[in-house]
Amino acid sequence: EALDALYVAILTDTGSFRFSNSTPLAHRLVADLIAEGVDPEVLHRQVYGRSPMRRFRILQAALDTLEAEQGVGWMTIPPGLYDELGAQPGDLDGLVDYPRSVEGVHVALLFRATSKGTKISFRSDGLVDVNALAREFGGGGHVRASGALVEGPLDEVRPRVVESARRAVATARNEG
Repeated sequence: EALDALYVAILTDTGSFRFSNSTPLAHRLVADLIAEGVDPEVLHRQVYGRSPMRRFRILQAALDTLEAEQGVGWMTIPPGLYDELGAQPGDLDGLVDYPRSVEGVHVALLFRATSKGTKISFRSDGLVDVNALAREFGGGGHVRASGALVEGPLDEVRPRVVESARRAVATARNEG
């Protein structure tokens, strides 16, 4: 139904109403949708409450790679696992939030090797503009959420991106 779709769009775009775009207007719109019969509990469960087992296998393997230092946290999807499990892009949704939630992390990164290079998701708590960081590597997006696909093998790309993120955090700390 159209009202359900609108609710889900607002729910997901605002990160379940935890991001800065959770404005009073967003809440008023959602209140109106609920008044029209949208069921938040059912829709939240449909969007976030069920995941295929392969998503947990990916998470399990990625958590084994979790590292954090100097304000940067990162995880890597082990090479080949994505294809081996028949994963889909939605299976990776939210995984970059794990390194982002490590205490002291300002920039979070999720790496995955693909046939075209290394795919990277960038997230920020707001201290660093990860859109600018992603643009250094041919990507882009938003100030707090961006991505890039970098030519080259994972083991060569990852240290360069992590080091660049460290510099960005250090610079932002010194300017703040």
